[in-house]
Amino acid sequence: MEKYQLLTKKEEKNAEKELDKKIKKEFEKGSEVTMSFGSGVKLTKCPYVKQTSFGELRLFVEKEFNNRAHLYLLNLNPRKTNYTSDAELNIPFGDGKPKGLFVKKGNEFFWCRKPFPSVKKDSIGFFRKQDMIIDLNDKNIIKITSLESRRFAEDLAEFVNLVLILKGRK
Repeated sequence: MEKYQLLTKKEEKNAEKELDKKIKKEFEKGSEVTMSFGSGVKLTKCPYVKQTSFGELRLFVEKEFNNRAHLYLLNLNPRKTNYTSDAELNIPFGDGKPKGLFVKKGNEFFWCRKPFPSVKKDSIGFFRKQDMIIDLNDKNIIKITSLESRRFAEDLAEFVNLVLILKGRK
């Protein structure tokens, strides 16, 4: 039985290119919004938008933010003001250690996230009940979606919905 594996640097770059293509294919470009961060930093961009069975999903992509990660910020049924992300799947580069990552099983790439250590509930147990936990080199990782998934946007929206439940915001 094949195991999940980390990607090489070259595979990571290819996976992120595939991710960007998938986003552009499945989502529409929305109108400009300002994203606020806890640090007081604000970014103004046009997010990608998709209507899902969970509601409107916005995906905010920023590749020029810092020297640690490409930002992929998700928001489900956003408020009209105080626009902040509900979940982050940032992809590391350079010296970054963000929570998002790609793994592979065979030739298939998956977009994943490290567990939520700051959440009071047991995030690993919570996502295990959803059958979303995979073992990667003896570490638990949350598997969100395959880059080949026909349900790509639905998978992302389901993940954000579960994050909101986990955080007690739904």
